[in-house]
This record gives sequence, structure tokens and C-alpha cells, in this order.
Amino acid sequence: MNDRTTALVARLADSLFEGIQQDADLVRGWRGSFDIELLKLLRAVALVVLSRWFAAENQRLCAEAKARGFVVERHPKIRFLTLFGHVSTNSSYFRRTSDGQGFRPLNAHYEVQGSRSTIAVQRALTDFGMERSFADASKAFAEHYGVEVGTTTVQNITERHARRIRDEFEQWCQAAPEPPRSRRADVMVLAMDGCALRVTERVPAGCIGRKDLPRNQPVRVDRWVDVRLAKARRDGDATGVFVCKYDTFDTVLDSLEGAAKRCGMTDETQLLFLGDGGNGLMEAAMRRFPTARFILDRCHLRHHLFGVVEHIGTHPDAVRQLVDIFDAAIGSGQAWRVINELRVLVPADVPGKPIESCPITNLINYLHRFEDAVQYDEFEANGWPTGSGEIESGHRQVPQARLKIPGAAWTPANLNAMAATRAARESGLWDQFWPKAA
Repeated sequence: MNDRTTALVARLADSLFEGIQQDADLVRGWRGSFDIELLKLLRAVALVVLSRWFAAENQRLCAEAKARGFVVERHPKIRFLTLFGHVSTNSSYFRRTSDGQGFRPLNAHYEVQGSRSTIAVQRALTDFGMERSFADASKAFAEHYGVEVGTTTVQNITERHARRIRDEFEQWCQAAPEPPRSRRADVMVLAMDGCALRVTERVPAGCIGRKDLPRNQPVRVDRWVDVRLAKARRDGDATGVFVCKYDTFDTVLDSLEGAAKRCGMTDETQLLFLGDGGNGLMEAAMRRFPTARFILDRCHLRHHLFGVVEHIGTHPDAVRQLVDIFDAAIGSGQAWRVINELRVLVPADVPGKPIESCPITNLINYLHRFEDAVQYDEFEANGWPTGSGEIESGHRQVPQARLKIPGAAWTPANLNAMAATRAARESGLWDQFWPKAA
């Protein structure tokens, strides 16, 4: 607080304390609930003060408008929601006869409109709506602020701001400038992974073959889609910038490139890209970041090794030992040795069962594809990570904690808006996308 605000607090505290002293028995009667009762008292006082303030401000702003050549057209009564409750006041509407320009001084100066809520209320509701179901967010807002807000209102406000923040966050990523010399990163870690979330859409019954309904009657259809989470961070930093959306690899990587620049990426930065063996991920990553070193998540490799070692009939007690032997050879740059050992185990071709469907053949192809991405001894010697657990745990924090709660289903547009906004929150950028007091 600045000096003027501190002085105002002191004056208000003196007045409030004098008022309390005049009814000391009431305060003593609060006993152990004194802080709760005082909070209720402060809220009630604040609501009265706001009502009086806006009535006085409307008169002042009206006088200023008249001095600038505006004439009063009407004095409608408005009611808007604040963190302390609803405030009712006149909000005059003015029009200038010379050019027909009209405006509401109270709305122009304080951004308050009838049947609306203040930006502080909207931020608080969005805050709650980003963390829990809209019904629970409504209850949490009432518990914290003593004001009832309907579930539908919470949903509408949260999703509206989520769409706004999604667009602003995307622009923030795309408009990333060249980092200053002091912020340039020598090594940067990039990662991407996917998870399934449910979306719901209404389509004509004829489009899905429903013959029991009129062809054009809308029918709700639920499906699961792959939502991709990506992260950029400087090597050695625990925090970074998340990007989350339901879209193609290339589109997500476009945003990740901007996020990486915001974290200090330059043409000279050594890029490490961590990922699993998902179809097309490595290829898309290398198209976008051709100088990057792709690192295959070691846990995913071991998962494939376990599957094949069990498939070839290894004794249960020796499975882990053989996996460790293969893993050590691959990590030391000798994947070719493992490939040669596996080739002799590939069964002869069986009619009607292509050899390509054999797990051993699949692993051989897998090792060929990622031959340059499994040099784990080299990576560890450089101090580089070899696991993508960070981005996988990020799924639980960013999209899943809110978007995969029981019963949740989203339209694709709202899914992307909520996912992007949660990514911005988790990246420590929440304050950036809300107006700040002067």
C-alpha cells in the first residue's frame, strides 16, 4: 500500500473502532467467533459504503458530462454484483447533441453495468471455476464471500474469460520477441505428451445413422479426443511455460515454439525434446525444431522391453534381469546388438498372420526408429533428463485435474479454452491476463 492508502486505512480503522466501542457487549458476545462476525460486519459496511459512493459518483460524473456538452437522456437504475453483494444505483445516460455520441459515465469510469458483475467478481468466479465443477465453484464463492451466484452464471463467466485468455495467451506465445542477452538459455528442455478427454457435440441424427429420429433432429454425441500438453523450460529450472490444446502436433508445436522463446530460446540454444514413442511425435518435433536432440522416455522403452521379454517365454524370475541387460546395452549406444539378438527370435511367417504383427518385430522397428534417441549414457553424462515423467505428471495438474472430473464433457471450443487457461495459470501467468488497478 502507498502512503495515501495507509492513511485512509488508519482513518477508517479509527472510525470503526469507535463504533465498536459504543456497543462493546455485542462484540464480547461474539466470543470465539469474533473474526467471522467481524468479517460479516465489514462486508455489510462495505456494501453500504459502495452504495453511497456510487450514488455520489454518478452525480459528480453527471456534472462533468454536462460541462463537456452532454445532456441527460435518462437515469436508469442498475443493479450489479460486487464482492460484498449487489449494489443498486442510478447510472445516467448522456448524449452529445453535436455529434450524437452517447455514454454512461459510471460505466465508462468504473466499468459497472446493470445485471453484470465487477471484474473482481468475475476473476474470483473464474478462479474457482478453473479448479472445480461449476456447481462447487458457486458454493465456494458463497462460502468465501457470503454472496450467492448461480451455477449457470459461474459457467458463463468462466467460459467467457477462458476463451478470452486462450486468445490472449496464444497471441502472447506467437508474439514472443528475441530474448535479451541476460535471458538467453544455453540448454532448454521441451516435452509433449497426450491424454484422452471427453467432448460432446450435437449433430443431426441422420449423420450418425439414427433412423428412429427425424434426420435433422440434433442428437448429443460423446467421444474421447487426444489433448496434447507441451512444456518449455530452461534446463535447471523447475518452472516453465505450458501449452495445452486439442489440436494437431504441428499446431501445438507452433505455440510451444513461442513459449520456448519466452523462456529464452535462441538459435544457439541446445534443445532437448523429451517424448514417448507416440506415432508421429518425434517426426513432428524434429520438423519444428530441427536442431533439437530427441530423447525417448526411458520408462516407455523399458515398458516395450518387458512386453517382448515376457512374450518370448523368459522365466518370470529372469524377466527383469534380461530387461536390464537390454536396457543397459541400448543406453550405451549398442542398440544394434539388441536388434541382432532379437532378430533370431522372430518366428517364421505364419499364413494369415503377418510377421509385422509380431511383438519382437515391432520392437526391432521401434529401436531402428529411435536409434539416435536412446543414447542414455551420453545424455546422463551431459546432465540431461532421460524421462518424460515431468510432462506426464503435468497432465494430472493442468488438464485432468479440472477437465476430467466425473461427468465432465466439453464442446471442442470450450475444451481448448479451459485447457489453455489452465496452462496459463500453471505457468504462473494468471495475473498477466487480468486488468490491474492503476
